Amino acid sequence: MVTVFHNAELEDLQIIRRRIDRLDERFVLLLKRRSLLVAQAQETKQHLGLPPRSREREQEILARGEELARQHGLNPDAVIRILENVLQNSLRMMDTRAAPPFNPLIPIDR
Repeated sequence: MVTVFHNAELEDLQIIRRRIDRLDERFVLLLKRRSLLVAQAQETKQHLGLPPRSREREQEILARGEELARQHGLNPDAVIRILENVLQNSLRMMDTRAAPPFNPLIPIDR
């Protein structure tokens, strides 16, 4: 069986893909902004004499992510995995002290 695509359908697909690309770009920019805020939080914690890591805060972030996922009809486990990856990357930033650029593609398990 041969599938025949109409030009209008292919154009629709291209439009949808461009929209996805724009969302991906916004997502990466949000991750960059988040990494800058994490660096600011670390500086503030250091000035206040607080420990660099707060497992309680990490659990709050994951619980909130799970709740938001449910509210918006997303898979909570998938959202939690994404947030765990973001948190792991933040921890790597703290460990290096040099605050390298955020890389959302670094896997959690290395």
